[in-house]
This record gives sequence, structure tokens and C-alpha cells, in this order.
Amino acid sequence: MRSLLSVERYDFDQNEWTTITSMNSKRSGLDVAVIDGHLYAVGGFDGSSPLSSVERYDQDKNTWTTITVMSSKRSFLGVGVIDGQLYAIGGFDGSSCLSSAERYDPIKNKWTPIATMNSKRSDFCVVVVKSQLYAVGGYDGSSRLSSVERYDPKRNTWSAVASMNSKRSCFGATVIGGQLYAVGGNDGSSILSSVKSMILTRISGESPHR
Repeated sequence: MRSLLSVERYDFDQNEWTTITSMNSKRSGLDVAVIDGHLYAVGGFDGSSPLSSVERYDQDKNTWTTITVMSSKRSFLGVGVIDGQLYAIGGFDGSSCLSSAERYDPIKNKWTPIATMNSKRSDFCVVVVKSQLYAVGGYDGSSRLSSVERYDPKRNTWSAVASMNSKRSCFGATVIGGQLYAVGGNDGSSILSSVKSMILTRISGESPHR
């Protein structure tokens, strides 16, 4: 498998893709996020090893700039943004799956460790709902996971919420209308077509309902 450094942008009005400036490093198994109109490419795998590097894209200048590296190498990680802060969670460092997580402050250009998850996770999904992070499913180094946990940045704590009906890694997740959707994935024996939703309308201090 060949890791890429190329990037493309889609124009909705013209219905066409345009190649923009390439990243400074080849990356697969990365995750991306947007803060104040800037695109962040976080971690990943360059074809030989996982990466701790992060770079930021300025769409006005069409340039990528390398920022402060993370404290850990992370491929197949999850990222999310809360209150202008970038969170990098879990992943694989080349030898083991990670439960550690860290937060980036764009103003200080600094990464700070936060509380570790209850489970090691790579190949999982992260979504943000009402200023809280949800780490969903994934792989812990020995098996696929159905567990889900939620991070409260005010308390710096992770807490378990309702598990999915199926174990899932390498899947997609998003939130629509107050519900979190986990779509497809790999359960360790087969590729999944099933979809799991979790109601998130009561998340202020309470566990979500199935």
C-alpha cells in the first residue's frame, strides 16, 4: 500500500475536483480537522512508520505548514475539535494500540496530554456532540470493540456509555438529528453492512439511551 501526500479539493458549483498543494509528508491512516478555516492533517503512516507530525493548510495561501509534533506517533487515530482546541486520540504507534490522548492549542502551538481512554483504540471513530468527544468502537490490538466512551473536557474524564450491538473497526460515524450513526466496518470476521444509532439527546451528565 502506497501512502500519498497529494490533496484534492471539490468545487460543489463546478462539480469538479482540483489538485492543490501537496502535504509535506506522505500520510495514510491519518485524520483531519478544521479550526478557524485551517485544515489540520494529523499523524498517519508514511509507508514505513507511524507519524507524530502534524501540518496545517492555509487555503488563502495554498500552503502547508508543519506545526509542533504530538508527544506520540499515531496512525489510525481519531481527532475532534472542541472550543478551538484539537484533540488527537488513540491510534497505533508502530508497536501497540494506544489509549493515550492529547490536546493542541493553536495559539500556543503546544500539545498537552489529557486523560487516557478506558480502552486502547485504533481504527475507530471520534465524533463531537455538545462539546464532548465520543470514541466509538475500534481495535485494541487483540479484538474489535463494540464499546463507546465519552470525554468531558471540563472534568478531563472518560466515561463508558452504551455499547453498540456489533463490534466495529474501520467504519464510518457521524451525528444526525441528535443520534450517532456507526456505519459498516469490520467485526473481525466479516465486512459489515449494518448500521447502529445511539440517541444523544440526553448527554448532559447522563448516559445516552440505545
